[in-house]
Amino acid sequence: MDYYAPRRDRLRRLIHDAGVDALLVTSFTNVTYLTGFTGDDSYLLVRPDGAILVSDPRYTTQLEEECPGLDLLIRPPGTTMLQGVSKVVRSAKVGRLGIEGSSMTVGLHGQIAAELPKVELVTTDGLVEQLRQIKDKMEIDRFRDAIRMAEKGFDVLRSTLLKEKTEKQIAAELELAMRQFGAKGCAFASIVAVGPRAALPHATPTDATVGSSNHLLVDWGAHDGMYRSDLTRVLITGKISPKLRKVYETVLEAQVAAIRAVRPGIVAEKVDAVAR
Repeated sequence: MDYYAPRRDRLRRLIHDAGVDALLVTSFTNVTYLTGFTGDDSYLLVRPDGAILVSDPRYTTQLEEECPGLDLLIRPPGTTMLQGVSKVVRSAKVGRLGIEGSSMTVGLHGQIAAELPKVELVTTDGLVEQLRQIKDKMEIDRFRDAIRMAEKGFDVLRSTLLKEKTEKQIAAELELAMRQFGAKGCAFASIVAVGPRAALPHATPTDATVGSSNHLLVDWGAHDGMYRSDLTRVLITGKISPKLRKVYETVLEAQVAAIRAVRPGIVAEKVDAVAR
């Protein structure tokens, strides 16, 4: 069973409503969402009667494993992506071709227009993103897996924390621990910040040691190959001041109130307002 086929079916209804004959998906994230393919340099043409992924020989084996049953056009060596796209568009007899306005470059748009002068290029806005707004069970499960990997890695961090360890060492050990629990890597470059450096929005780990202050901020996440988690914790590594305790209690109260406010249909700004 092709798990991703129903997503493409739902997209076809949006394509029909947009008044185009087919949609050329060029966003890497959207291609993955619609096919399960995790490689790059590949575009997907979605038509009313099917879909075809244009890729290259590097990914032949990977495509067979990740996208069984999906029609493929593997570009021969020396053939450009533009030539591959032009071939599948002509074969499908597309008159009005939808393109992703938020991901297609001006340069690529010009190249396709020049290669396919009889095809009308129609800019669409967020068709695949509309589908992605509602997460299905598989996605939710993978989010939970990514959180679990991150939390287990953090447990290792806490159990091995020493005052002489540097921010750099902690970041490296945290990534290793998450990988040992199944993560493909970090969701983003981990932020490990000692003392006043914790106030920096995106602090880069340095040689500052844990023992140089009484608190340590860790902002990290795990990547499972498709989905990512994002967590933040502050560890008290020394004596907590009355001011910091008050800040902690205030933030905790806001967090609990926001979680209680979450329900189906509520918009994010209202949850944010509750916390503030």
